[in-house]
Amino acid sequence: MINVKGAKRFCCEDISQIENYNQAISDKNQVWCCHHRREYDESTGKFTLSFELKNKGLYYHRPASELIFMTLSDHRALHYKDPRVAEKMRQVHHSQRGAHLSEETKRKISMSLKGAKHPLYGKHLSEETRRKISESNRGKLKGRHLSEETKRKMSESRKGERKSEEWKNRISAAHKGKHWYNNGVDCVMAYECPVGYVPGKLYGISDEGKARLSERMRNRVVSKETRDKISKSKTGIHYGEEVRRKLSESHRGKKCSDTHRCNIAESKMGCHWFNNGIENKFARECPPGFISGQLKKIKGT
Repeated sequence: MINVKGAKRFCCEDISQIENYNQAISDKNQVWCCHHRREYDESTGKFTLSFELKNKGLYYHRPASELIFMTLSDHRALHYKDPRVAEKMRQVHHSQRGAHLSEETKRKISMSLKGAKHPLYGKHLSEETRRKISESNRGKLKGRHLSEETKRKMSESRKGERKSEEWKNRISAAHKGKHWYNNGVDCVMAYECPVGYVPGKLYGISDEGKARLSERMRNRVVSKETRDKISKSKTGIHYGEEVRRKLSESHRGKKCSDTHRCNIAESKMGCHWFNNGIENKFARECPPGFISGQLKKIKGT
């Protein structure tokens, strides 16, 4: 898609004569902009800034032969090759580092992009475009670890958050018509079956999927605060006989590695049994209201 009004400002002829016009006008997923060939000389690699062309009267109302349609990303990449532009962008980025927008500014930005004002309002990305976006973002966060402070802020920002019915309806409508597909390793939800996939969802994890999950979780350290939350959420839970039997059968025959045994031993090092007359706890320090020792038979069971 192109900005026809903007293109007509630059071209004094029919804009359909500008190179790449047909490709730009038919592309509904990317933004195309009009580029001046005079801004970059391919033979010498020399750049000319836009204000220099304006001062010479060579910027607006130019022949179609001096212009070319380029995607917004390609246009930016070309201009960033100019050291002067790159330095200017670096200075702008440095000046804005650590800046915080006021709530009023955030509200104005939000209102300016709501509904029909959003550039993608009413547009639907094709499966091919979605796949390319997914592939370009894949692995960007791999190896990055969020700090405990960042995790805490993210958690607090979402506490008590309730989604409106309008938001739920939009999410529901966005997924209507989608189906699950898999390639034996991964599952995706899409309108059409991607290449190399078959209909259906994998409910069991393949060996390759298990290996990838294991690699992702390896060396992951759970904070003490998270461990305390997990422990608190499970306090007082009593499983029935059927659940205990299933848990027992699921672990039957499994062997722990030496590393796993060492980790378990280290986690229990220095722990002792404490009780409050009703339940037992295995901890390093005596919890409030508890005394040393273990109840052999818990009262009320």
